[in-house]
Amino acid sequence: MEIHKAPFAELNLEPKQGTKYYYSKLQEEIQNNPEGDVAEFMESMDPMHELWKQFDGLSEAEKKLIAKQIDHQLKEIADQVNKNHGSIPGELKDYVLGLFETVEAVLDWKAYLRRFNGMSQKVLTKKTRRKPSRRYPSNPALKVKPKKRTLVAIDTSGSVNNDELLEFFNEVNHMFKTGTEITVVECDAQIQREYEYKGKLEEIKVSGRGGTDFEPVMVYLKEHQNKFQNLIYFTDGECNVPETKPMKPILWVHSSRSKINEELPGAKIKITR
Repeated sequence: MEIHKAPFAELNLEPKQGTKYYYSKLQEEIQNNPEGDVAEFMESMDPMHELWKQFDGLSEAEKKLIAKQIDHQLKEIADQVNKNHGSIPGELKDYVLGLFETVEAVLDWKAYLRRFNGMSQKVLTKKTRRKPSRRYPSNPALKVKPKKRTLVAIDTSGSVNNDELLEFFNEVNHMFKTGTEITVVECDAQIQREYEYKGKLEEIKVSGRGGTDFEPVMVYLKEHQNKFQNLIYFTDGECNVPETKPMKPILWVHSSRSKINEELPGAKIKITR
């Protein structure tokens, strides 16, 4: 039976310590024994040192986005481990579980969106045998259920930073969980992207980062007014009032760092953390 030796066993490192502890121990060994195995190993890690230097040169927003990508990979690994009836090391368990927690919504989206159900233009029909059809007694009745659809505009102008975008998409994800269908338009000075939101927070990709203009979204809503019940616009509020009047109820959701623009038409709230 082959016995695997722990790495750097000669250093008598204590288990389950922090990275600072291990780093200081390795540095101490290199200074005391510059020709030893530890020093040789660290020299082989030079490419990794260059990679960390590049990482240190990134902005805080870029580092957070990279961290989000890493967290998403950890989620997938945790899901795979659970499916295969494995177990996660205790040191990682609490952290991984925390990745599945979402920030609390700023608004009770279910209650808010319920107010606009009567304006829906899309209807689902479902057969039910609990109530027979009056016209055709032998056939099941049709149960009519309105389908909710909301237009969500995301301000992707240069004045909106990545942290604010994460706030916006967190709220969009909570809205999605209420069962409403969501069409997202990303807009700076013009509409850059349009797509159906499917609940994938980890793949945030936004287009724009130019100036700010609310007018294109208002024109879009006017042209598609029969498709949507309402408009929810996520923004930092740093723009003039649009000329086109909103054709549907509108809610302006301001980021946590912004000041509410009281001149905007419709209801207004601010994300608070």
